[in-house]
Amino acid sequence: MTVKGISKSGLTVKKSRFIGLSTSVNTEQEAIVFLHDVIAEFPGATHYCYAYSIGCGSRQVFRSNDAGEPTNSAGKPILTAVETSEFRNVICVVVRYFGGTKLGIGGLIRAYGQTARDSLKNAKHIVCIESTDLHIQIPNAHIGAIVNLVGRVGGNVVNIDHGEQAFATVNIRNSLILPFMDQIKSISSEIVID
Repeated sequence: MTVKGISKSGLTVKKSRFIGLSTSVNTEQEAIVFLHDVIAEFPGATHYCYAYSIGCGSRQVFRSNDAGEPTNSAGKPILTAVETSEFRNVICVVVRYFGGTKLGIGGLIRAYGQTARDSLKNAKHIVCIESTDLHIQIPNAHIGAIVNLVGRVGGNVVNIDHGEQAFATVNIRNSLILPFMDQIKSISSEIVID
């Protein structure tokens, strides 16, 4: 499950204004683009702290940044909010406009963490269906059968390179990969899946 659209929250502590924004991202590049969009939308802020989590299992990437705040006073509490949320593939950016009064490390941790949690709590969600790209070597006589099979299981043909044999990249839901492979075996034993 991930965030649908952009979710916002706000908090004011001793005249410092905190604005939390969360959205779905699939790559680190998308996360950086969103950060730059937030900086453009909220110019002149004192800090743009963030954290994100992308992927799952051994491919999961976590990043956080204090953006000039004392070490672990901003990025880490935002990352904790992201990690403990129900969302995956999400970035949360907390913008701070300094209000003139220092909050101390404990105050910063509470403010950044609360703003991030509120942003994620306010988020509408969408269910993500995990899928995988499969690379298939197909005798030309069976291309039509494979394309039809991919369509029947709700997958997508990403690319087909034609030659002496065809090489196709198809995207299939993870839950349907084993049944898909069983059906391929019934088409031809000459089809090779990487």
